[in-house]
Amino acid sequence: MRCAGCGYELWNMAPGRCPECGRGWTHRDFHYLPGRVRFLCPHCEHAYAGLGPEGRPVPESFDCRACGNHVTLDTMRALPAPGLGTDQVMGNIHPWVDRARIGRWRAFWRTLKASLTGPRELARAQPADARVRDALAFSAWASAITLTVPLACIGFNVIPMLLAAPGATLSSWETMVMLGGALGWIAIRPLLALVQSAVAHVVLRAGGPVHGGWNVTACACLYGMGPVVADSIPCVACISPLGSIWSIVSSIVQLSAAQRVSGGRSALAVLLLPALSIAVGGAIMLWTYRAQLAGP
Repeated sequence: MRCAGCGYELWNMAPGRCPECGRGWTHRDFHYLPGRVRFLCPHCEHAYAGLGPEGRPVPESFDCRACGNHVTLDTMRALPAPGLGTDQVMGNIHPWVDRARIGRWRAFWRTLKASLTGPRELARAQPADARVRDALAFSAWASAITLTVPLACIGFNVIPMLLAAPGATLSSWETMVMLGGALGWIAIRPLLALVQSAVAHVVLRAGGPVHGGWNVTACACLYGMGPVVADSIPCVACISPLGSIWSIVSSIVQLSAAQRVSGGRSALAVLLLPALSIAVGGAIMLWTYRAQLAGP
């Protein structure tokens, strides 16, 4: 159990703020395996097993049967059961949130794999106070991987030219255009996912209660971008939008699990903006086509 901000060990500490970085935390930010964590009364240190669905005591507010004082989950310290290590007592751990412990590169690929093959579990591991900037960083890396296809195409054309004319170089303007295009390619998908999450959250709130705030919705949409790496597969990106479709499905599943809403509500929230964009684009194309037929 480590701080999501800096990786500081939080076992045997009462919820509050991390002493290392000051980030707030509670036991609800973590998922424990039922029965494998002991929660200690702050008055007498009598231990209670976390037998709830997420490994926490049930109920979360009660009178200690050992000393009679009132106890709440937010005042109890937690420790792994005797003989068990952290990896044996923790439930779903969000790899990207836990990257301070497992390493950024390894955490990225684990998060990517989870977004591709286990989006529901990934969303359930997402803390309630998930930071959008962390999810933005992950989505930017995923978007950058999709640059492999266009870069390969550019290299296929530029390298033979340079070999044929060793003295030839790209002008500063051409270099700036290439760099600008690369940065724009990396940024456009995360930015669109942010806009999509804003619309999705409004739709969810209009349709009923949700579990968390906009940050939860935004992180679900951004972590759902993992499958876009399929667009870096040669030929696949040219013949079908596999990565984009898979990404939408992953976002729907993650949003449903993170906000604890039905799949139908989640699908409506995620698909509304793309559907409106397609409808508006189709209407503009139809209007332009009819204007051309009508002539001057």
